[in-house]
Amino acid sequence: MFAPPVHQATSVSYADALAWFERRRPNYERLIGAVAPYVDPDGLVLDVGANIGYFSQTLCEQARFRGTVHLFEPLPHLAELCRVTAERLPCTAVVHEVGLSDAAADVELYVAAQGNLGWNTMVKGRTSGDMVPVTVAVDTFDGVGVEGTPCLVKIDVEGAEWRVFGGMLAALERWSPRPAILCEIGWGTQHPDWDAELAAFDRLAGLGYSAHDLAGDPVDVTTISRTTDVLFLPEHLAPQARPAAVPDAVPAVADLRTSEPAVPSA
Repeated sequence: MFAPPVHQATSVSYADALAWFERRRPNYERLIGAVAPYVDPDGLVLDVGANIGYFSQTLCEQARFRGTVHLFEPLPHLAELCRVTAERLPCTAVVHEVGLSDAAADVELYVAAQGNLGWNTMVKGRTSGDMVPVTVAVDTFDGVGVEGTPCLVKIDVEGAEWRVFGGMLAALERWSPRPAILCEIGWGTQHPDWDAELAAFDRLAGLGYSAHDLAGDPVDVTTISRTTDVLFLPEHLAPQARPAAVPDAVPAVADLRTSEPAVPSA
């Protein structure tokens, strides 16, 4: 049986990386279908954890987005591939070779060695021994100097969500109207820093956000037990209140997209 070649995020060619994401296109189309109602086609989007920029590419193709997108990718090689994607997009695309976090620092990003281009994490407690540490730069959202009020913030940072929110809280407080947020929540209750994750979600709730699945049904984030894509919607975008759904009834797009191995916390 033919086995696809193993590529690493530190050296993969653009053609091979794009092919890897194209095989997962239906999952991205599902994500775009969920956020499209909240996206101003001429507005501002933040793509946090952009990888090669495939989410933004699909957003332009499926939702006819033509505004401005800022793509944040800290791994230098992936940032370079992201620039290739950005040059091809029918919108204004700005690539930032930095990760968003709660403080400016140089940190270790652990890169998968088995060919999973979407599985790169700063959460050491979820790494496996064959992952390669790479030093990358991170900063707060205000530290990178992006201006304007986004209509959508997409966050896919493999478990570092609470750090992204910690460095974006000041912006979320001043943005009006507040944006929809599509966030991949890593591992749920199995997260090594689950209390920090929950504290970040509590701060969002304090700003008027409610949590929903991709179909728009309410989700109780405290009960999530595996990697799950969640829509955090501000009050002016939230659908009429319905009973909270069980978040794990349907496999998360995130699970299908990354399929990282289950690794016990350190």
